[in-house]
Amino acid sequence: MIDDDGVLERLNKAKRKKLMAFLKQHGTEDSRIIPASDLPKNNRTDKGTIAVFFVGQNIYYPEYQDFFCLVDTLDKDGKETFMDFYKRQSVIAELLGIDQTPTATNEPTYDPRTQYIVERDKVGRPKRTLSDTEKAKIDELRAQGKGYNAIAKELKVSNRLIMRHCQKR
Repeated sequence: MIDDDGVLERLNKAKRKKLMAFLKQHGTEDSRIIPASDLPKNNRTDKGTIAVFFVGQNIYYPEYQDFFCLVDTLDKDGKETFMDFYKRQSVIAELLGIDQTPTATNEPTYDPRTQYIVERDKVGRPKRTLSDTEKAKIDELRAQGKGYNAIAKELKVSNRLIMRHCQKR
């Protein structure tokens, strides 16, 4: 994760467990953290609200980037409240007053909370398909008398895919 200003180090010293968990879960080498508010210098000065912008590669579609505004608040009792707001690249560019290139306007309306692309006719996660080599290997193993579960374990695919393939034959 790119951390030019030592933001991660300062957040790690703070009491922001939920914020750090989010950053660890979504962070990659190309991720970037940009502070939007003052950050605590140490554990004792960690009070109030912290706002951070997080820009990272999309987990499901690597050609797109995710833009999050992360808001983490500590109340007087030390209870942490964490919120994350997802925005598309075009919305962020519009808020910042940046002229967009023609390719930026053609980005899909993808929301990581729902994990599907809205532009498709059928919504949901796309079905996994078997390659020709996998199909040939399945046929070979079935001819040897192996069961669905044994084949699925060996090829590291679901047994339902194996069953579906064998039933079509």
